[in-house]
Order: sequence, then C-alpha cells, then structure tokens
Amino acid sequence: MTAEPHVHRDPILDPPKKKKKLSTGAVVGITVSVIVHALAGLYLYNNKFVLKEMTYEDEAVDVELMEVPPPPPPPAPPAPPKPSVITNPSWSRQVAPEFPERAQSRGIESGSAKVNCAVAPNGSLSDCRVVDEDPAGAGFGQAVLRAARSGRLAPRTVDGAAVGARVEFTTRFRLD
Repeated sequence: MTAEPHVHRDPILDPPKKKKKLSTGAVVGITVSVIVHALAGLYLYNNKFVLKEMTYEDEAVDVELMEVPPPPPPPAPPAPPKPSVITNPSWSRQVAPEFPERAQSRGIESGSAKVNCAVAPNGSLSDCRVVDEDPAGAGFGQAVLRAARSGRLAPRTVDGAAVGARVEFTTRFRLD
C-alpha cells in the first residue's frame, strides 16, 4: 500500500473542498421514508378522529332519593363548677395576754406584737413566731406567744371540711 501524503489544509486561505454526492442507497432510503410519512399523514387526515356519542340507560336500578335528617344538635355545655366555700380561721377562744413586766419596769405604757402561727384542722395553734414587736425587746412578743398556747381557733374550712392554714394577727397592749 502506498501511503498518500497528508496535506494540511488552512480553512481560511484554501478554497473549500467539494462535497461528495450522496450514494444511491442513501437517496433511495430518504425517498422511501418521505413516501411512507406522506402516506401515513394522508391516512390520518382521511380518518378523522371524532368521538361518538353514546347514551346509556340503566333500567335495572331504580333509585329513590331520600331526604337525610339533619344532624342532632350539639349537647349542652356542662354546668360550671360551683365555687368552693372557704371560711378563714376565727377565734373561738382568745386569751388576752398579760402586759409584760419588762415593759412596765421600763415605763412603757403601750405596744404591739405581730405573730404568725400554723392552725391545725382541730383549731390548735402551733409553730408560732414573732414577726414584729413594737417597741422591740419590751416582751410584747413573748407575752402573745404564751397566750397563743392556750388559745383556740375555729379552723379554716373548704367546702365544709377543716383544713390547716397559717394566720397572722396583731395584738395591741395598753397599760390601764
């Protein structure tokens, strides 16, 4: 085999190459394809696709429409809960404390003490503490604590049942 020398072509400076003509097989194939497509288009044009209307009758089923009753009304809302009846503790037996001797010896004629106590469901007082005493250190708080030990309260009730509570009360002293 003889090798032909390969010539490099410059597309800008060299004149364009002449194109090869199609082979007879390619021309026959293209012609047959064009004829087949033309015949398919002619067939589809002649057979227009139109929907045919058909009416159906169903005589086997005789349907009778019934009126549906309306839904039942919603239930009434529940009654609101009754408010709890609460009574606060009150004195059933209040013991008047004695005027403190320490205050008398200092020449104090009046004073007060504020005490905080726990009230048990049976009405007894416990866990008593002096919150405030005026004048301070005159013995008014201690006098109230001694008297509270023998005092009695009607306990706090919630819906008639006795429950524990805390009370805070102020006792005023005046020397007569």
